[in-house]
Amino acid sequence: MFSNGSGFCQPCEAGMRQASYGQAACEFCQPGHAPRDDAKFCLSCSRGTYAAAGDASCQPCEPGSYQRDTGQTFCEVCPAGFTTDEDRTACNRCQAGTFSKDSLTGCQTCGGFTTPNEQQTNCIPSWAKLAGAVVFTFFAAFFMWLLPFLIGIKRHIADVSWLPTDEAVILTTQQKHQFSSKYIPVVFHDTGVSWLQESTESTTEDGETKSAPTISIMYVKRTSPTQLQIYTEPGCPLAQRAETSIGTFQPTPLAEVFGSVFLGIPVVLWMGVSIAGMIAIALLIHIPWWYYIATFVFDFFVVLALRLLQRRHDAATPLQALLASYKAKVMTNPTPCDPGPLRSVNVGKLCKFEEHFRSILQRRSMYLCPNLVKPLTKEKEVSFAEFVGCDLVDWFISHFWGLPFCDFILSLQQHAKHHAENWEDVRYWICTFSNNQWKMDEEIPRDAPPTESSFFKALTSPTCLGTGMMMDVDVTPLKRSWCLFEMLHTFRQRDHTQERPIAFQGLLMLTPQGVLNTGRGSLDTALRIGQRLTTLKLEEAMATEIADKEKIDAEVRAQEGGFPAINAKLRSEICQVLEQMASTFTEDLSELTRQLRERELNPRLEQLSRARVQHVGGCFSIEGIVIDPDKPPPT
Repeated sequence: MFSNGSGFCQPCEAGMRQASYGQAACEFCQPGHAPRDDAKFCLSCSRGTYAAAGDASCQPCEPGSYQRDTGQTFCEVCPAGFTTDEDRTACNRCQAGTFSKDSLTGCQTCGGFTTPNEQQTNCIPSWAKLAGAVVFTFFAAFFMWLLPFLIGIKRHIADVSWLPTDEAVILTTQQKHQFSSKYIPVVFHDTGVSWLQESTESTTEDGETKSAPTISIMYVKRTSPTQLQIYTEPGCPLAQRAETSIGTFQPTPLAEVFGSVFLGIPVVLWMGVSIAGMIAIALLIHIPWWYYIATFVFDFFVVLALRLLQRRHDAATPLQALLASYKAKVMTNPTPCDPGPLRSVNVGKLCKFEEHFRSILQRRSMYLCPNLVKPLTKEKEVSFAEFVGCDLVDWFISHFWGLPFCDFILSLQQHAKHHAENWEDVRYWICTFSNNQWKMDEEIPRDAPPTESSFFKALTSPTCLGTGMMMDVDVTPLKRSWCLFEMLHTFRQRDHTQERPIAFQGLLMLTPQGVLNTGRGSLDTALRIGQRLTTLKLEEAMATEIADKEKIDAEVRAQEGGFPAINAKLRSEICQVLEQMASTFTEDLSELTRQLRERELNPRLEQLSRARVQHVGGCFSIEGIVIDPDKPPPT
């Protein structure tokens, strides 16, 4: 303290000291020193601090400066690329990944895809970060691409075919499927083949048994990069005939990720590699956090776009191309007409239809309706007859859906050529083409008798000349209730033909070789049909809907004589067919025998028919035999 004569002792002012008693003034500390807290003595400034003359205390060095000695009046500045330690007593190089342009700013982290230069005084592009970002993007995109394998990728069916030689159902995909040789559980959708995608499960409720369709799981196994064999259970091939070129199939969740391979390596391992790669890059290379988010968002939309393009390409099956070209070729504006005789199609249009789709139809049958007829008529929901242009019925066709369509067309051609010179204009009512497959409840009313059906209206039309039944050696049509109904009313129409404006010709049996009733066709086929009919009972005929069979059976029993009478009537018809076949066969055999005998009695005629004719002067020379045209020819 000090007293300058005021009569009071006062504390020394800041930055001054006084170690003695009774002093009139305080003294300044030397530079590099500062007064102690009691202002009696001056203390030397410690390392990392400094003090100028008159400073009240030692000041710490500013950031970016240091002082390694004591009692100093200033701090030294660290060079670029360095920063001071916590005590400001020395300069240390900036940590890895940071830089310092000057000592005052301190060490800072390089942003984006940059890294400090060797002196750590500035940031330069980091090729390691860029490469890491590229690899991370690849791993993320690859993972996104594989992600749908977890739930199963829905694929379009290019074709499902039955191979009778192998007794196997083969599924062909539009693109390579990447399945391994394991059994992959799959679910089918919209194939048009009920037993591929549905099964019937019976449940009991209040004592009543009800049947409900449930999703059926099938199994597929690789046979080639684009083909799979269908199994009902692992090791149990599907033995039921299935043919379709529409619909999709999808592996069950997790089945595809464990059952698919890429470059010979299971997909599940590729997913593990991609996840491990992303984690390793994130830990080893300091990529900006925003890049991770941007990468996942970008990859998601890129992969989504690619998947949609792939799905679009996958949907462009050969069948779709044929359907589009056929629609462009037909170019009609469908005109709706009432169910019945107006919905007939001439055989010329049917032949062109079969020719257009021949490459995919092959020897298929039920394939026709869900794969061709329904897709063509879907937009307007009309019948095929309305789609290509309706005509009034000439002939009613009774058939079953198991007959190959190529044989069906040949049978129609044989019949049309036999009955008309302009055979392409003959018009047929055929349920597949004449019924509106989108409104079958209107074609065959559920709560009405069969006589209200479009079948009956067409068959009993005044313009209908008769019924052509498509026959095979197993007489399959006669095992179907609807064919039985059509045959019953065909017999009835013929019995009452005098009441019709046009004579009704009854039941004609059509085959690809010809009309059996006219004696044309395969004699072997006719004999086998006759053999089948010796044991066939029409009352055993079946229908898809049990209610339809019951209604048709009731109508047959209501007729005079019931089933025994119609069985006898049918056998009588086939007896007449066989007699006609025998007569025609005898006539053909007699004609052939006559021609052979003539050939045998005139060997010279056969020689002359192959001889070379030359003109010599005014005569003709046949291998040395001279014939004068003015004289009778030699015998």
